[in-house]
Parts: sequence; C-alpha cells; structure tokens
Amino acid sequence: MARLGILHISESTIYTILRRLHSSGYLETYTVRHNERLRKMYKISSTGIKRLAELEERWHGFVVNQEIKKIEERRRTPPQ
Repeated sequence: MARLGILHISESTIYTILRRLHSSGYLETYTVRHNERLRKMYKISSTGIKRLAELEERWHGFVVNQEIKKIEERRRTPPQ
C-alpha cells in the first residue's frame, strides 16, 4: 500500500491511475531491467507537462480567488 500524507492508496488504485494517465497521453512508459526482472517505468510526456501547467494555472486562479473572497469578507465585517 502506498502512503501519501494521511491518505492510504492501494497499489491497484495507483496502477489504475497510471494506466488512465498513460492512455490519455499524459504519461509515457519504458522498460528497465532491475534484479533480473523487467520493470515498467512511467514518465510525464510533453502532453502531460502542458496539462499539468494548465491545471497549476487553474489551481492558482482558484487559490487567488479564495484569498480575494477572504479579504472582501474582512472588509465587509466590522471590527469588534
């Protein structure tokens, strides 16, 4: 089981996500030999890099909007 922060994510969930990202063109795969066994490795593709940048921009916009809302709310709320 993989552990990310406080989330517990099963291997089957991780591999499902990797397969979906690969089939969407966001990841590329390649094979390496490790301890006499072939291992499938994943790396982000150029399409994945572009999509990640888009998502980061959207996330940044969301965070900025939330901060603006907090500032506006503080302005509307009289000091106590």
